[in-house]
Amino acid sequence: MPVFVETMENKISRMTRKHLIKFDNDATLCYDRILVSIASLASQSFGMPRNVTMVWASTLEKAKYKLKTNAKISKEYYQHSRAFPIHGSGQGSGNSPYLW
Repeated sequence: MPVFVETMENKISRMTRKHLIKFDNDATLCYDRILVSIASLASQSFGMPRNVTMVWASTLEKAKYKLKTNAKISKEYYQHSRAFPIHGSGQGSGNSPYLW
């Protein structure tokens, strides 16, 4: 069905001589691409208190991420830094759909 729809869109565009813009979006890892600073500002524009967005942002910035396997949890960790920033709203975050 999607191929049929795309074909029809192209034909209608050609027949009517109207411009056609297509955007194919693969949303894989989309929550990992949320920029915390922009999400915080957007949340505030919809009425979320600034102190709540600051707690959320600072928690993500200071979080320490460890690797977990069937055998154990690693002792080493990685975390957000200027050189290697970690974007996203946090693994399993319930507010990710609202931020996106």
